[in-house]
Amino acid sequence: MEPFEVKFGTPTPIPFREYDKNLSNTDIDLAVFIAGCAVVLDYDPKLYEDEESVKVKIRGNALLLLQNCLMKWPEGKSVMGINTLEIIAETLDREFSAMGIRTKSEITSFQLTQESEEMYKTLRRQAALKTSPSPALYDYMVKNNLITGNEGQPKQERWMFLDKGMEPDCIPPLGFDPAKANDIPGGLGIVREKEEREIRNMPTDHYCRLCGEKRLEGALFCPGCGAKFGNPDK
Repeated sequence: MEPFEVKFGTPTPIPFREYDKNLSNTDIDLAVFIAGCAVVLDYDPKLYEDEESVKVKIRGNALLLLQNCLMKWPEGKSVMGINTLEIIAETLDREFSAMGIRTKSEITSFQLTQESEEMYKTLRRQAALKTSPSPALYDYMVKNNLITGNEGQPKQERWMFLDKGMEPDCIPPLGFDPAKANDIPGGLGIVREKEEREIRNMPTDHYCRLCGEKRLEGALFCPGCGAKFGNPDK
């Protein structure tokens, strides 16, 4: 048989409990809309008459399966982690297989409700302002003039931007140990974002603006931190 796609989604948001050690070890109740696509590779002809009956089965069970997946999330693990979409897709494939349908699923959308998103961002921002940076991050912030005052606390606005992962000059450079990113609110997400996109590392006077190392003539990567030098024309 030829593989075919079955798109599915949640008409109403699915509630779940989020655990994040950066939120002062607090559990919070959030809700999310999920959408995805299951590519049907094969199905049991004894259970399903045709492709349409397979589509009805998948769409009719998607909401319940997604609810159960989030409800049974491992205790102490963050639903908002970096492998969430893959975990959900693999869970769906196992459940569909038990129904006599072999699939390759993909989660195409994982969108918090507006209320949940605002609450989650607020709590993460508050956690960022209350949390001291790790030694490695502290050194990075000192080098990049992100520390102010005798108390050695990070500037509030810079620390908030670092948490959001929106300011390139506040993101740890390539080569930053991901294990140490656990000490940063949103740190894993920042490191992952850095790995997934090219960093615009514009050299200033032939020096890396991320770590200050001198740029060798014609070099594409910084010899100090490993960051890729971006194209100023981009």
